[in-house]
Amino acid sequence: MREGKKEQVANPMDRIIGWVWATFVITMIIMIVCSVKNGIDPGANITLLTGLPTFLTGQIMRFRPLILGGILFWVAGIAMQFTQDAAILVGLYCGAMLLGYIVPGVLLKRQEDVLRTA
Repeated sequence: MREGKKEQVANPMDRIIGWVWATFVITMIIMIVCSVKNGIDPGANITLLTGLPTFLTGQIMRFRPLILGGILFWVAGIAMQFTQDAAILVGLYCGAMLLGYIVPGVLLKRQEDVLRTA
């Protein structure tokens, strides 16, 4: 059992998801650097960008909560484009993080635990 946990099994889906997120991180870093250099708050654009890998991961895994999480990031990012109120911006970002990442992550973990015990 211990040896099984140490062994890494890579399948094509894992590699694709890894590359999707790697390209997201590279693009996000570039976006942050360019935004800060130009004196622009990158939060709304990063939230919009975050929808892409979240949505794609959900589609690749066929996991509806993650798909909806990606859509939620897009909606929050669009809403953030139209407000300057810091409290609203933080609320939108935190809500998107909670409902776009944390809730789907908990649901995915529960699903995995059920499959492991079956």
